[in-house]
Amino acid sequence: MSEYDYRSYEKNLEKVLESVQKDYWAQYIDINHHQVIVGRTYLWVSAALIGAYAAGYQKLEQLSVHPIISFILITAFFLSAIAFGICLYAIPARKGYKSVHQNGWGEFSHQAYDILCNKKENPYALFLADYISKFDNAHYHSLGTNQKRAKLLRVTSWFLIVSFIFAMLSLASVPINYNKSDLRKENVMTESNDNTSNTGTENQPTNTTDKPNIPPPPPPAGSQGGQIQTHGAKPEYLIRVTNGATIKSED
Repeated sequence: MSEYDYRSYEKNLEKVLESVQKDYWAQYIDINHHQVIVGRTYLWVSAALIGAYAAGYQKLEQLSVHPIISFILITAFFLSAIAFGICLYAIPARKGYKSVHQNGWGEFSHQAYDILCNKKENPYALFLADYISKFDNAHYHSLGTNQKRAKLLRVTSWFLIVSFIFAMLSLASVPINYNKSDLRKENVMTESNDNTSNTGTENQPTNTTDKPNIPPPPPPAGSQGGQIQTHGAKPEYLIRVTNGATIKSED
């Protein structure tokens, strides 16, 4: 009966422990941190879209566009609001992360001591096998937490994408709808002006003897008769004043 190569077995267990530790810390620190950053980014994007959609809806009300365009923009608003709520739910990782130990890392030193006291063969291999199992269980739990949060973040991204597409459709429809409404308004105003002018012409009286309610102007000065004299003309008589008496003499 050949002897077992326990030394090689222990080296293999060390390799397995090294791999499982890397995976555990990646799920617990790296991926967790990355997902939190992505979730915060989605929160900012959804909040910005909600504010932009609210301002855009007020502008659309002033332009009096078609109700379907307003409905599309309202749909985009609610999609962004839903994305914001999903992000708030996903970031805390409600399932949480599981620790390798239950009562502290000192429990592993006690476990190694118990193996030594029981005089079991190959204590190092036994300890490595149990240690790998603890890391594997904790890694599996953390992996499930990150996978659930990753699904929620993907759903959030799709909500934001669809919301943005709806907003672009509504904004692209505004100039077309607005130009058509302007043309209709201009046609209506032109027709109303034509009708008003025609109606005013028809309602005007045709009496040709109608006169203004003011007196006629006076006749020109030359039409009143008499001679117009200037200072260069010779006077018909002279008036002299002598010793208080007035004498009128003819030339």
